[in-house]
Amino acid sequence: MENNKDLINLEKKIALPLLFDKENLGASFDSNLVTYLKYWEKTLLTNGLWKSLKIGSGENVDLWTYRNPNSVLYNGYQGIYWNDKKLLELISEHNIRPDVTMLHAGTIENEYIRTEGHEHLSGLPEIYETVYGENGYLLFKPSKENIEDIADVFFVFAGAGDHVLFPPGYQHISVNTGKEAFLMTDWVSTKANPDFKYIKGHNGAPYWVLREKNGEPKFERNPRYRGKVPEIRPVKPAEVVELSNGIKIKRGEPMFNLVREGKIEALDFLNDSSDSEIYEKAFVQ
Repeated sequence: MENNKDLINLEKKIALPLLFDKENLGASFDSNLVTYLKYWEKTLLTNGLWKSLKIGSGENVDLWTYRNPNSVLYNGYQGIYWNDKKLLELISEHNIRPDVTMLHAGTIENEYIRTEGHEHLSGLPEIYETVYGENGYLLFKPSKENIEDIADVFFVFAGAGDHVLFPPGYQHISVNTGKEAFLMTDWVSTKANPDFKYIKGHNGAPYWVLREKNGEPKFERNPRYRGKVPEIRPVKPAEVVELSNGIKIKRGEPMFNLVREGKIEALDFLNDSSDSEIYEKAFVQ
């Protein structure tokens, strides 16, 4: 790995030999130790990402009000993990994939920089871990009876070391509510089948997450949702997340250690949307 005083060593926090460049939104690692499937990045113009934001709801959209539309908002590595043939084969056999995502800090038209947001057409869940920085995760679930009605919507305030479960059927967005870039990891089924159309078609979630004058986040109702929308529930991740087979992940314990420690069966729930009990105690008001 590079020897640069501006890079932050996250090896103990993420359980990968990785250095984080929060200013330039980059990750540095030894390719002999760490491998990945692909690197990706997103700007306002990538696949029309701006349409999924509050700015997309305006009549005369001027993308240049936010620096350069080609500026990278967030990026990451898909399928990143230890470069160990047996471990990589094991992950593949279980149809799961580990990722790392990094987001810049700041706002666009007073909306915090965030991911585009998506749902899993498969209905399968996901688990995220905040490794560095402060952020939030906005989750919501459209009603089965009327797709314009929202059955539930909540916002998870998270900090470094927190694990956040995304229940089956919930659309989700990651939001950088901090003053600096943040880095997160996640594990997801390779059969998740993500789709971005619903959120993009509504210019975001049922609530936009905006920055108050005092620097704190506030929630503004998105009028593009014309059906029934409940009040947004603010929650925090539980200190301990109990996964399948009774395995518990405590706050501050890196997800990337699970497979190396022979506990990959704990992630079987990522390919099973029927295990609802693990989500009931995953959050606290």
